[in-house]
Amino acid sequence: MTKTAASRIRAGLTLTFTLATAAFIAGCVSYSPGQLARMPSVDLCDLRATQGINLSDDTKRALDGELQRRNDNCTNYAAVIAQRRDAFMYREMYGKQDNP
Repeated sequence: MTKTAASRIRAGLTLTFTLATAAFIAGCVSYSPGQLARMPSVDLCDLRATQGINLSDDTKRALDGELQRRNDNCTNYAAVIAQRRDAFMYREMYGKQDNP
């Protein structure tokens, strides 16, 4: 391998690594308090359950604060969230076979 080919590969890998790092950092989902205030409580709880690992710390605090402001608790919606998750899993596992 020539020196120029190696430097091209190294430059390509550096660019790929930089873009991957930027995508990882940008991967934290963030919602404004106004957006959270417009969402139904069940959707807030579903968001927390399904995207909790991807939410920024500020969004998690805002989400918890919004539920507290509403004097609501996610345990009230556990059955609905479980039903949504089951429906999602069914669509992911079987739904795509019906509609390729």
